[in-house]
Amino acid sequence: MIRRLVESDINQVLSLTQSIQGPGFHWPESLLREECRMHDVYGSFHEEQLMAFVVVAHRGWVSELTVLASRKGAHGKGWMKGLLCEVLEKFVQGGEVWLEVHEGNLAAIKLYEGLKFQLVGRRPRYYSDGADALQYTLFSKGSVVN
Repeated sequence: MIRRLVESDINQVLSLTQSIQGPGFHWPESLLREECRMHDVYGSFHEEQLMAFVVVAHRGWVSELTVLASRKGAHGKGWMKGLLCEVLEKFVQGGEVWLEVHEGNLAAIKLYEGLKFQLVGRRPRYYSDGADALQYTLFSKGSVVN
């Protein structure tokens, strides 16, 4: 089930992210709480457990996916792909969609490119391990494939 998260879901968001913190994903609890409070958050659930979530910041004609995370052990099982497809189809209204990803996160890069995101930039040495952040844009949400 995919739905918009509500305030009572924050503990599941925090639990999910605590298990995946590292150089490629570092969101202190206070910043993550603020990001979730300020923007739209959508999640994919298996029974009552949050499997993946995405934070969508609408900024005029651009929607930025500021946080994307999947539960440890759920990678590669379609939770994030299904969530992204539905969010892009139902909750992102026109314009461009932006996101950034650690250059070593090859599974995420494959997913984003499979959804027609295009590499448009790079932030050198952005992450604490010295890796670059790759910047992707989806120019037409109508081109998303399932």
